[in-house]
Amino acid sequence: MENLYIESPFSPGRPVSPDLFVGRDKEFESILRYLSQCAGGRNENFFIRGPRGIGKSSFTDYVAKFASREFSFTCLHVYLSGVTTPEEMAYTIFKQMLEQIDDKNLFERAKIFFSDYISGISAFGFGVQFTSNRKKLSFLWQNWASVLHSFWEKVLKPDNKGLLLILDDINGLARNAQFASMLKSANDTIASRWWKEFPFFLILSGFPERWWEMVKTNESVGRIFKVINMKRLSNDEVSSFFKSAFKMHGIKAEKEPMELMVNYSYGLPASMHEIGDAVFLVNSDDIISIDDAVKGLKNAARNIGTRYIEHKIFRTLNSSRYRSILEKLPQIGPSFSSSEVRELLSKNEYKVFQNFLRRARELGIILLGDKKGEYNFSDPMTWLYLRFFAEKKIKFN
Repeated sequence: MENLYIESPFSPGRPVSPDLFVGRDKEFESILRYLSQCAGGRNENFFIRGPRGIGKSSFTDYVAKFASREFSFTCLHVYLSGVTTPEEMAYTIFKQMLEQIDDKNLFERAKIFFSDYISGISAFGFGVQFTSNRKKLSFLWQNWASVLHSFWEKVLKPDNKGLLLILDDINGLARNAQFASMLKSANDTIASRWWKEFPFFLILSGFPERWWEMVKTNESVGRIFKVINMKRLSNDEVSSFFKSAFKMHGIKAEKEPMELMVNYSYGLPASMHEIGDAVFLVNSDDIISIDDAVKGLKNAARNIGTRYIEHKIFRTLNSSRYRSILEKLPQIGPSFSSSEVRELLSKNEYKVFQNFLRRARELGIILLGDKKGEYNFSDPMTWLYLRFFAEKKIKFN
């Protein structure tokens, strides 16, 4: 019987449980040193950048759990998807702060602290409603550093040794010059006025291109943030992840299906969870066979395409030559160069390639690379599905 009624150890579309977190040793060591310094009273700023699905949220969750356990930090993970202005940002941050506090004493102090801004609230912060008074909300972001410091002093300090704030998915804010200026001003204020008094650790995460957009609006921001580039995991790390996850249910994978899952994951955590979950659901015993892996990969490809890609790509890039290009590009990899494309495409396809690139970039499918003539698929899920789509006649029939 397929594992339809057993909880899967995989979590497609959600940050991975810290218990299943693998790899990222180098990135974690980069942050650990500064976490220790921050515990001594020095504020620190990090930007975690990488494409969608690379594991930014899971990594920051892992850092937060460590900071809470080892340094007694209060850790708040705020998701800013869709937020485009500092005013919305302040509202979202402080709303989610209240909703994430699960200690009764802390919650009561926080509720009193924000009493002037709250128009409605239920027990333990659920259903928080902030005031619609724009002047009051503007005060929260225009005086962000002072508000955070006061929140630390009056709410958190009696029971904690520092504050770690994660602002996840700042992609909508990156182009806002006020946001960049606010970050620079807050950093300068905290460093100059509350040196050794306010152990504040700020982590932002977003796409690489958003980092450059943010720096472009205020070059000084680039000097106050340490940057960590999230890259794909090694095959050994991916294999270790699958083994650990399947082991939770007493399941083992044979060598060939394991290699297939590892190769198609391409070191991308989001893809690992999509594939792992799909294979787990079709398995009917305690051994992952090649048939299980192939069937799971089919289902994962279908899930990825339906959820992320079909409506965005195939309904827009619907010419026969564009479709042919889409089938060929994934053979190169998530990144490709003009010279590689020239060798791969027919003359007629290459004639329309620049028009294809323009439309694909407008749709957010393909981005410019760091070097001239280089390009990247903007989303690992897009590349993975197109790779399945291009190879299904060979691999899945």
